[in-house]
Amino acid sequence: MRRRNVLASLGATLVAGCTTTLTGDDPATTTTTAGDPPTDTPAGTGGTTAEFTVSEFDLATTKVGPTKPYYLRITAVYSAEAVEREEGDQTVMDVSEIENPEHRAVVKEILSEGKLWREAVPDGLQALTERVDFFTWEANTDSDDTASHWGVAVYQADPDGDPALQFDAELVDDHLAPGDPGVIAFSLTNTGDQTQSVFSGTVPPFSVLFADGPRDDQRALLWRDYTEEGCVSFAEVDGEATLMTCSIGISTPVEPGETIEKEYELRPAFEHDALRELAFDAPGRYTVAETLSYERDGVGQGPSTEVDWRVEFELESS
Repeated sequence: MRRRNVLASLGATLVAGCTTTLTGDDPATTTTTAGDPPTDTPAGTGGTTAEFTVSEFDLATTKVGPTKPYYLRITAVYSAEAVEREEGDQTVMDVSEIENPEHRAVVKEILSEGKLWREAVPDGLQALTERVDFFTWEANTDSDDTASHWGVAVYQADPDGDPALQFDAELVDDHLAPGDPGVIAFSLTNTGDQTQSVFSGTVPPFSVLFADGPRDDQRALLWRDYTEEGCVSFAEVDGEATLMTCSIGISTPVEPGETIEKEYELRPAFEHDALRELAFDAPGRYTVAETLSYERDGVGQGPSTEVDWRVEFELESS
């Protein structure tokens, strides 16, 4: 059944998802440089004498989510035995017991799809999901299913509001030379009055960054000391040295008034075999594009705000 497939996948995410939260000190501006790589990570000139200058540096940001004001989703997946082990009295209701037909139809849809975005929800639905700890759906649950109880929540989003986190990118050093890389500083500033939690890959809060280059299928790596900051390593795969990253998520809180800044290097060459093809080694147009995703800290599985950002620049031979 489709419902079972959706819930099995969602249940694995809720129970076994690998997410780490980083805690910070008092609100402040925190800047970290890319750092000099240790001897066993990329460094040096890679044998090149090429020098470049960065020009026409441009940043564009676009808020792309949320697009609707209501976010409905499954927030917990339990077995009957697990519900019994929960502390305190748990309110459990089967879908067939929901009196309001509109409420019943929407809860069925949430249990079938896992998560939904809506322009509007029936009056009283949010109060129902707050009152009921777990819903069951006996008519659509096989006897051998382990998961039989689901927590459901209705969240309100703000699709028209300005982003609480301001993303910025600044060209700090526009000259690339052997042993003297160019530098771009990426930053996040919380302009709101609530702590926001930024979701990223293994190197928070901006992850491992690549630029699409002027040649077909060309990618260039913006360097930080990734092996010290996240689950990043270099390994030999099929006889070739390869950059390896763990598929994990990290949540970084940004408090009101706080700015987090990270500097990334543009290197014209790498000595490490795994990165030789990932240098900024040719003139032309380069593009770095990612999506910033964050949510109000403490909401848990609530709606996230998503902002697409794009940095473009020209690399000219010096």
